[in-house]
Amino acid sequence: MNWKKFLLATFVLVNLTMISFAQKGVGNNVGIAQEGIQTQVNEISGSLIEVLDEPCTETTGKYAMGTHLLIKHKINHKEQVANIHLGPTALVSEMVEDLVPGMEISLKVYHAEGLPENHFVAKSFSYGNNQYKLRDANLKPFWATSNTGRRKNR
Repeated sequence: MNWKKFLLATFVLVNLTMISFAQKGVGNNVGIAQEGIQTQVNEISGSLIEVLDEPCTETTGKYAMGTHLLIKHKINHKEQVANIHLGPTALVSEMVEDLVPGMEISLKVYHAEGLPENHFVAKSFSYGNNQYKLRDANLKPFWATSNTGRRKNR
């Protein structure tokens, strides 16, 4: 009987560990801004398909949920869908609350190493009269030094 309790406890602990570390994703423990990696920033624009708040499997940060935009845009006269990571849902949800499918949106994005094809990270985005800057010239996110980020005591 004790081995059944041991197996159950092991199963529960493994699952809890996997859940707690699941959002670390395939990204490095250090982000692009900290590494000083230079990457090309591109401008894209298109039609919003959907705003997604979901576990972010590619994150390097501490936030479990990320907000993504699915954007239909054209590359070489061919329609494609891009998955654009904005940032932690807790910090960017107000920026996207007025977005509705079909709305035109413009973004400055970059592709980080390790991300799947057609997945990007937003540096900034705008729609209507709204403009949001998420990352600085070095691609450091605004929450990295804000009072809501993990560096608030530095």
